[in-house]
Amino acid sequence: MRRYFLIPFLTFTVYEMAAQPCSDLFISEYVEGSSFNKMIEIYNPTTGTVDLSAYRLQTYFNASDTPQYEFQLSGTLPAGDVWVGTNSSADTSIVNNIADATNSFVINWNGNDAIVLLNTVTGDTADIFGQIGDSVANWIVGSGTTQDHSLVRMATVQEGTTNWSIGATQWDVYPQNDFSHIGSHSMLPCLILPDPEVYFLITSDSFQENTISYSATVSILNPNTNATSVDVTFFDVSAVQGTDYTFVNQTITFPPSSSAPIQISVDINNDAVAEIDEEFGLFLSNPTNSASITSTTANLTILDDDGLGNNNLLNNMEVILFPNPVSGWLSIQTTTKPDWIRIKNILGEEVAPRFSEEWNHIDVSILPPGMYFMWVGKGDQQQAFSFVKQ
Repeated sequence: MRRYFLIPFLTFTVYEMAAQPCSDLFISEYVEGSSFNKMIEIYNPTTGTVDLSAYRLQTYFNASDTPQYEFQLSGTLPAGDVWVGTNSSADTSIVNNIADATNSFVINWNGNDAIVLLNTVTGDTADIFGQIGDSVANWIVGSGTTQDHSLVRMATVQEGTTNWSIGATQWDVYPQNDFSHIGSHSMLPCLILPDPEVYFLITSDSFQENTISYSATVSILNPNTNATSVDVTFFDVSAVQGTDYTFVNQTITFPPSSSAPIQISVDINNDAVAEIDEEFGLFLSNPTNSASITSTTANLTILDDDGLGNNNLLNNMEVILFPNPVSGWLSIQTTTKPDWIRIKNILGEEVAPRFSEEWNHIDVSILPPGMYFMWVGKGDQQQAFSFVKQ
């Protein structure tokens, strides 16, 4: 990394909570040696290379509650590597061989000066060393103090902290001018959390046509600190979108760290037509945040409430259409002759294809390709069907 020397300047900082374990840089070593042997080491516990230009070091001298000096880091820091900053007058073996940057203003503490590592992209304080505004000669750390010692972050620590009462307990203490640990850091491996899983809570369900509105539940397992989105789309089986139900394809988003399920609403058309029970489905796709989908489909059935039901009977008359899809003649098989038959296109316009002399065969070859709806009437009831003209 390139060395640099920065002119000091005043600044004001708003402090936020530190990041989650293994997700942001933290201070891994602090050296308060004799004379100008002042050093600091910053560790990258993440799994990727970090842009150091997003970070600043700030020093609060002598119980000040505002930083006197700060500088912005530069370069990049690979996963598991450290950045070392020293006073420009520190031990030459460190300055010449290990240090990534030198600064005689910021890196010039004496045991009672607080240090802040700030993430300027997120606006969060990644780590704090010492107690800002506390007028003490030094702070007690383990078996030593922040004065005249070299302090190395314990291997069990995987994140920074904004609470010094916690931070003060996280250091191994070494004698003054012990530089044997500077330039590398050991940390216990981070727990690798599983990626989020998105799924329909119920994958098969049925409900009465007069339900008016049906709610499907999409749930998530293993949410993390990032939002997770997924697309929800519909598909027709025997029910028809816009006629039997209404659903708008949409994208839903689970907020960061939220495991609360999301309800998806489907409007159901409660018509007055006796018809067979009709099926449609909802489908999950295109998850973000490296999520997987463990149940992609919710198969849904609208139960007719106008007198027909699943037995496909209308006033004791059974009706079957075949083939479907059809390109030429559509056959209507019934147990008794219906009183009337009407066919409409998807615009609701009635069409009049040619019937056979026996009335139970319809020549649909003259119809344009597309979806059509047929109503078969018997007495005071009617039954609706759909077919596709190829």
